[in-house]
Amino acid sequence: MGIFSRLTDIVNSNINALLDRAEEPEKIIRLIIQEMEDTLVEVRSDTVRIIADRKEAERHLARLSAENEDWQAKAELALSKGRDDLARAALVAKTRVTEAIKAEEQRLADINEGLERQGEDIARLQAKLDDARKREASMIARQRSAATRLQARSIIWRARSRSMTMAASRAWRRRSPRFRPTMRSMRSWRSSRRSCPIRATADQ
Repeated sequence: MGIFSRLTDIVNSNINALLDRAEEPEKIIRLIIQEMEDTLVEVRSDTVRIIADRKEAERHLARLSAENEDWQAKAELALSKGRDDLARAALVAKTRVTEAIKAEEQRLADINEGLERQGEDIARLQAKLDDARKREASMIARQRSAATRLQARSIIWRARSRSMTMAASRAWRRRSPRFRPTMRSMRSWRSSRRSCPIRATADQ
């Protein structure tokens, strides 16, 4: 695809529609920005080349104009000396140069018109690029905000989990002394059972 064709497609594109259809808008906006940046570099480089062509056309036109004046002067000089044949030859040459001047003037006009249109397209592309960059920055800000909220929720959840664990531990410690007398009672019961006379007789 040529530079100007791609430039026209980008300038006329609807970024909102592209992002609405995209499954991953963040990746699409980055690709759009990259394409715009690359196109802008290429178009500006091409503009520099066209400006150089315009300068060359202007120099060529100046040379043709000087040559045209020279042939006119030669024709007048030939007529002054009664050399009608030389005068006619000079006028024929002058006519050819005049036609070349017209063609070069038209070429220069086309170059200037193209540069004007290209300048307008570059301005529109730059505006679209600036808008796309703002959209990308907004998306990044939303992603960071969402990540921050998720991190905050995770911190709160962990804090609540630790709080619940600590509360359960404190509750267990409060209940545990109640079981200690029972354990001592069991040990006392076992001791008394071993010293019981009836059990001792039975064991004999």
